[in-house]
Amino acid sequence: ADVITVFERLRDAGKDEDVGGLQYLNQLAQSVPSAANARRHAEIIAERYTDRALRQTADEALTIALGKGEAQQRLSAIIASFDKLERRAVRSMPVGLETVMVRRLDALTDMATRGDEPQCWSTGFEELDAVLLGGLYPGRVYLVAGRPSVGKSAWAHWVALNAAIGQGAVCEYLSQEMPADELGDRSLAMVGRIEYERIQLGRLDNDDWRDLSNAVDTCSKAPFMVDDQPALRSNDIRVKARFVKGLNILVIDYVQLCQGAEEGEPNRNAELEVISRAIKTLAKTMNVAVLVLSQLARRVEERAHKRAIPSDLKDCGGLEQDADVILSLFPIQLNRGDGYSLIGCDVLKNRQGRKGQSIALEFHEHRLGWKQSQYKVAELLKPTATERRGAAKDL
Repeated sequence: ADVITVFERLRDAGKDEDVGGLQYLNQLAQSVPSAANARRHAEIIAERYTDRALRQTADEALTIALGKGEAQQRLSAIIASFDKLERRAVRSMPVGLETVMVRRLDALTDMATRGDEPQCWSTGFEELDAVLLGGLYPGRVYLVAGRPSVGKSAWAHWVALNAAIGQGAVCEYLSQEMPADELGDRSLAMVGRIEYERIQLGRLDNDDWRDLSNAVDTCSKAPFMVDDQPALRSNDIRVKARFVKGLNILVIDYVQLCQGAEEGEPNRNAELEVISRAIKTLAKTMNVAVLVLSQLARRVEERAHKRAIPSDLKDCGGLEQDADVILSLFPIQLNRGDGYSLIGCDVLKNRQGRKGQSIALEFHEHRLGWKQSQYKVAELLKPTATERRGAAKDL
């Protein structure tokens, strides 16, 4: 129902002039808040209700405390009043395992009879999807770690953009490191398969302009949102995520650039733990897949092949605890003669599947494109005859 349809119904009934005509209907429509922010309005109402109920319960508690009778009975009555208020404020209450079993049985029956598959978003890498049981699932936090310049941002951008274009996933990229225009240029290079340097310098030939035009059209239609506000707080992330309707994948690049509630907080570890918990809560409450990029500590550089372990995450142990999946990117062979670099991807943590897997990826740096490599990580990292001779000599 809107102004036009209501007016036509009234006009057909011969009552349009009785209610003031189209002009009055327009006034009515403009005086009513939009339903677009209904969720936030409901949250405000619930918050105000809880505030009033808290004051009322406190007044009742004071009356009971000043009343007569045994002190223990009065204390029990006060505790019961606040317990009742606290239960109202909790968003959900425990349910029996029987209820959960019924839900799961229905879901599994639908999957078996209709051939439904769990809703998830492919990463674009077949081997990685197999390890993740299909791809990126709503409600989970995927942490992608690596040292600087290994390709974390390009990897996350590639995964999210391909999910938006190829699968219709609604994506949001929160870039605290790169401006939105740079993300736009990178998107054109990825989709149009145009050398990124040529886009930056504006040196495009006729073929490039044709590919650029197609890329602009494709990217413009993709449900892909970008935001380049720096030093995000946890509340900023929450507001920006809620702004995008039907959000499926949220990318945060990168978590160490986030800022705590109090600027200049000396304990950076505690600051990031709060942000990490907020991201985890956001993933569950909004039912979105969150890709969080993270830096690794410098000690990784001292190891053979520069491979990390979960405790190498920079500045915060809470990131390791809260993430459902931790992926670590590391260089295997950079700047190969055939125009790409080989990047390894270690699955360091995987709550819902296998861990300890290693996948070789190809990163085409000139066009910022990625694909799964035909090589295996174990074969690529196998020591050469020269290295073996050198190791034997050292021994």
